[in-house]
Amino acid sequence: MFLIRYLSILARAFYSRDLYNEVAWKWTGSGFLFLLPLCALSWIPITIQSARNVDAAIAEYLPAILKQIPPGLVLRDGQLIAEGPGPYVITGVDGEFTAVIDPEGRADEKVKRNADLVVTKEEARLQTENDVRHIPLKDISEYILTFTQQREISVTPSIVEQVTYTMANGWKVALYPLGGIAYYFDYIFRAILLSFLAVFVSNLLKRGLYYQPLLRVTIVAMVPAMLSFMVIQTVAILLNIPMRQIGLISTLAFALSLLYVPYAVQAVALPSNAAGEDDGDDADEAASPGAARLP
Repeated sequence: MFLIRYLSILARAFYSRDLYNEVAWKWTGSGFLFLLPLCALSWIPITIQSARNVDAAIAEYLPAILKQIPPGLVLRDGQLIAEGPGPYVITGVDGEFTAVIDPEGRADEKVKRNADLVVTKEEARLQTENDVRHIPLKDISEYILTFTQQREISVTPSIVEQVTYTMANGWKVALYPLGGIAYYFDYIFRAILLSFLAVFVSNLLKRGLYYQPLLRVTIVAMVPAMLSFMVIQTVAILLNIPMRQIGLISTLAFALSLLYVPYAVQAVALPSNAAGEDDGDDADEAASPGAARLP
């Protein structure tokens, strides 16, 4: 029964003025819990697509990288030891990925700044345009020691491949629950932002609605955009289309929400016993049969 009712609300959110009236006058609370099942559902295609992108990237770049790993690399007690002085520069397909292995600190600083991965004697550094992540080699040594009981391990292509797939699989397992939580709170933040638009439209139309019912109406008005985004993701998965512009699609979905919020607010009709009343008596308004509850 709950599932049928929930799916009915999702469908009616596209067109039903009666639904938005019901949300405003009969629902209680903030409406954030309503978002939870929808976010959990719409996060599934994003998780699948992200996992596929990781697998595709590994399949594309890893073989070329493995062929360039220098011989004689040894990880011993959290320190990388090489036979030669280095540095060793590894490039991916078409030069789109660059790694610098520099145990002795001989590499040019400009080369290291432009690299995607820098491995020094004591740490690995993942670098993007906006972030740098430091991974102590000591942590990797302790991880290896836990599972292999070895304090020294040769960094061979097979070991690098094994570690890469282990880390990728671990990331994919954690992506749905941890990413889903972040996704849920992201939509809560969006709902709060859009609720200010709902307040503005309400005041513009001289509805005088309380904030909490406007917040609920805003959340339901986000449903068409969220479902549209989910359908696009699902189609991309079924047709094996790479979704490289997820950020753009998400922005367009947010723009669709901007259009639905004014529609939802103007769809809310004041109860007959509240229309035309403006005596400033908050207690009487809150007690009226159609009035929404104050936060």
